Amino acid sequence: MAEGDINTMNLKDSWHLPTVASLGLGLTLAVVAGQPKTATAQSINLEKQASTQVTFESPAEPAPRNTTGASSRDGGACTQTSSAIHSTTASLSPSNESSASVTSLIPTNDRGLTTEKRPTLFVYLPRSSASEVFISMEDEYENYHYHTTLPISDAPGIFSFTVPETAPILAMGTNYKWSVSLICGDELDPGDPKVEGWIQRIEPDVALSAELETADPLEQAVLYAASGIWYDTLATLADLRLSHPDDSQLEVEWSELLKSVGLEEVAREPLAE
Repeated sequence: MAEGDINTMNLKDSWHLPTVASLGLGLTLAVVAGQPKTATAQSINLEKQASTQVTFESPAEPAPRNTTGASSRDGGACTQTSSAIHSTTASLSPSNESSASVTSLIPTNDRGLTTEKRPTLFVYLPRSSASEVFISMEDEYENYHYHTTLPISDAPGIFSFTVPETAPILAMGTNYKWSVSLICGDELDPGDPKVEGWIQRIEPDVALSAELETADPLEQAVLYAASGIWYDTLATLADLRLSHPDDSQLEVEWSELLKSVGLEEVAREPLAE
């Protein structure tokens, strides 16, 4: 099995865990047919933005069709925590561990865009009996080239995983389905709690690229959000929060971004370093 390295303080090539300093991992991507798209820069006056600057404009298109059923960003939890497997629209209450669910941080249509060749994915993991998670990316026919398991602690929080350098890059305009499952027993079971999401890599247009090149990180998050590029918005803000943990403005930006896509309860959860 191909493996890469994890740096718990860097959003590149990493799955952030509170108590795990170094892990071996990798990820192989498989193709789902799609057409390349171009992201267009919005006209944004950064100096005149309200206190909550990062306003996500969701693209109108739904997630690609899954031949085995709809994907879900809310996947329930191990039986010691909760036996229910919730739908995408089910509410989540991390403050009440009996109803907390593993949850992917994606918009309500279960789909998001990125400009990155190897993007970062985010998932909320509740306190549970699971000691490992299973991660994969695959095509719509469930054909994948790689999968891996990673150890987790029992501390709840928002964790991130960046597709490592050992994995192929995301093809432009191609749709990929990724998933994270809690392994509740000794090995992965089909009934274990699972969340899925779709991701597509796009090419930013010349105007947006020029604005991003001269913008500071928070301004970049504003631009990504206004252009509907979810994964880059989230990763940029997460990087800022980890490097400036005492910045109250960034805390508000993060919270409001998650609330804007219906993840109000998860917005209160800690971002794992």
